Amino acid sequence: MPDTVVQRLDSTLIPSSRAAGEILYAQNEKPSGLYLLFHGTVKLTAVVAGGKTALLRIASAGDLLGLNAVIGQHPYMATARVTKGCQLGFIARDDLSTLMTRYSELGLVISQRLAEDCAEALREMLFLRVTTSSLQRLAMLLLRWSAANGTRHRRLTVLYTQAEIGQMIGASRETVTRLMNQLERDGEISFSRSKLKILNERGMKQIAHMS
Repeated sequence: MPDTVVQRLDSTLIPSSRAAGEILYAQNEKPSGLYLLFHGTVKLTAVVAGGKTALLRIASAGDLLGLNAVIGQHPYMATARVTKGCQLGFIARDDLSTLMTRYSELGLVISQRLAEDCAEALREMLFLRVTTSSLQRLAMLLLRWSAANGTRHRRLTVLYTQAEIGQMIGASRETVTRLMNQLERDGEISFSRSKLKILNERGMKQIAHMS
């Protein structure tokens, strides 16, 4: 987020520290405001059809939490639970609305974040509909993480457990473990202690049917 926008928010943000396990907000709860994450990680989950809990993503420093609910004036669509002690700022819904009216640059940043969220939602929908096998979905997911973090030639820290990765690609933890081992044996990736490196980008793209 640009420094000028952070400065606009600074007088209104309520800083706080949260411990692992604390819930910032719950699914279907009326939105009280927006959270700006400065440090730490927050897991976003949602209860879906059949009563199952689906992992949506893990938010990290710089992320805005609850944005869609606050701007769209609808209940939070996910539960936000702190997974690693974090520092964050909270801004009440009415205060955010006032600032957006007063400062055009803030409104622009908010619009850009909403557009990014919509684009990500579309990518997720296509990801689940177009890909057919668990291996294909896993390869595509790992490539996306590597590209998004600018870690093409260095190791990427994976924040998710293999069970959580399974939730994201529609597979069991055992399947994810087997496929990760397969990719490593085939020389496509190296993976150790949550550190991932794509060794054969071309091969991974072929597996993901991206080339």
